[in-house]
Amino acid sequence: MHLSKMPCNGVGKEGLICKTEECKDIYYAGKFVGSRRLDLLVEDKVLVELKAVADVDKIFSNQVLNYLRVFDMEVGLLLNFGRESLYFKRYIHSKRT
Repeated sequence: MHLSKMPCNGVGKEGLICKTEECKDIYYAGKFVGSRRLDLLVEDKVLVELKAVADVDKIFSNQVLNYLRVFDMEVGLLLNFGRESLYFKRYIHSKRT
């Protein structure tokens, strides 16, 4: 079973819509500049980035924060299954006006 299927199975049982490997386009100044594939997207509101590494580097935190900014989302989760016990961290992107 692919890593992204495990959490999706759990939230799906709760009646939430969970998309795996969702491809999202990136625009800058109104122009398409590329796309990224998100590990999980729950209810089109919560971005979930999955890892299976021994140590969670700052680069993974930056990745989640950048995705939140680029895709104009508020909540992100980083889940790492590479340790003896599950590591997770929640990120909030506050939209300042």
